[in-house]
Amino acid sequence: MANKTKTLNEYKTSDFGLAVALSFFFPLIRVEKDPKRPERKNFIFSHSSELDTKEAEYWSRELKMAAIDYYNASRTLKNRLYA
Repeated sequence: MANKTKTLNEYKTSDFGLAVALSFFFPLIRVEKDPKRPERKNFIFSHSSELDTKEAEYWSRELKMAAIDYYNASRTLKNRLYA
């Protein structure tokens, strides 16, 4: 599992695959550099119980989404990274 941080208002992860899956269901607030490792990016979402549920489904391989939707979300996230 990649680095992640949960606060009352924000959920932060550096795992690209997880961020792609979550970005299909929840809006991405921002992308920021990791202060300890500048080459790594953190993806920030609003924290909610629904997000926690989707994260658990992702790691247990129970999250269902069409492959084309995952691909499109991946391209969108890459565009945010390299824009």
